[in-house]
Amino acid sequence: MQRLTAFNFVGGAGKSYVVREVGYALARHYDKRVLLIDTDPQSTLSESLGVMDAPLDRTVYHAAAHEAPLPEPIEVHGMHLIPSSIELAELEVILPGNPGGILNLRLALDAIDEYDYVLIDSGPSLGQLSALACIAADRLIVPVPVNWKGIKGLATVDAMAKKYRKLSPALAVGLYVPTVYDSRTQHARAVLEALQAQLTPLASPMSYRPMVNDAQAAGEPVGLFAPNSPADHEIRRTAQELVTAVEGARVH
Repeated sequence: MQRLTAFNFVGGAGKSYVVREVGYALARHYDKRVLLIDTDPQSTLSESLGVMDAPLDRTVYHAAAHEAPLPEPIEVHGMHLIPSSIELAELEVILPGNPGGILNLRLALDAIDEYDYVLIDSGPSLGQLSALACIAADRLIVPVPVNWKGIKGLATVDAMAKKYRKLSPALAVGLYVPTVYDSRTQHARAVLEALQAQLTPLASPMSYRPMVNDAQAAGEPVGLFAPNSPADHEIRRTAQELVTAVEGARVH
């Protein structure tokens, strides 16, 4: 079971987008059993899949705060989802007073084995919830917006990964994913060249496409909303690159 967390404290990096779209591609095109976990109280991932106002007991709250088993997930578009809730933000206060609590999501995942991929969406912060999500993973997916803000944030991402590795020694970056790339601008092309020079493993860039907002508003992954569109083919390529990076072999 591959356990990966999308992590970058920079807002607008595309964490929820990568989790949603790559998760769907893995389920649809690679016949993988996929569990998505939303740990961001803003619930962007959940809502972009049509899941609104999830009750707290359907989230990771009790697993994280009380060492309870994971809740029954929701089936959505051929995947399973443990959604988020604004109330999940309470964990930012609870976890510091719970010795070892930051490991509880990892322990809850240790108790299941029915999935090929667990993809966890973390929020745009460096708080307890992000730590909970990262420590639960074996690898990180790091979406990096193709702009100078994205490059500037990489040093902090690397520092936090080293910090999380103290509690999860095997934690490593499984794949860096350039996002919101606009090849029309010289700035974006220069930043992509810089990323290609300093990061590995690095996926092909995922372009900025306004149509993605329409898919999100419809509560559907791009591959369902606009199959065989340029965005869909780009997402499927990223899914292939992720499988190659974490499994070490090409699938067909």
